[in-house]
Amino acid sequence: MGAPGVVVRLVLPALLVLTSFNPTGYSYFHYAKLRLPSSVDGLFALVSVLLLIAWVVLLRATFKTLGSLGVVLMSLLLAALVWVGADAGWWSLQDGPTRTWAALGVITVVLTVGLSWGALRRKPATPAPALENPSG
Repeated sequence: MGAPGVVVRLVLPALLVLTSFNPTGYSYFHYAKLRLPSSVDGLFALVSVLLLIAWVVLLRATFKTLGSLGVVLMSLLLAALVWVGADAGWWSLQDGPTRTWAALGVITVVLTVGLSWGALRRKPATPAPALENPSG
């Protein structure tokens, strides 16, 4: 898996997570909160279904690759790293938006690892070395 594959496997989960929810107020969650339950139209339904499909595909791939225990362990590892960063003074987890961004980052990394783990575990197909003819 080359650099473009890693970038795609990072960008897709990040787009899905941050499009679904983020603390800036510009996300599907905030859009839905304004629209529901009164004004649902076809575009809103289409976007909702597309986001649902994307979440199902990414979650299914992640759980298939890492398993439930792997997802829990990866989440715990990343949460501990966030905690260490807070203890080291790199960031503060006292305010809500910072905690939210940290949680969104953990979710994004778990989904990225879930998408990438299968490709990382697979050995690349390399051709067998050519045997030299000893008789010349």
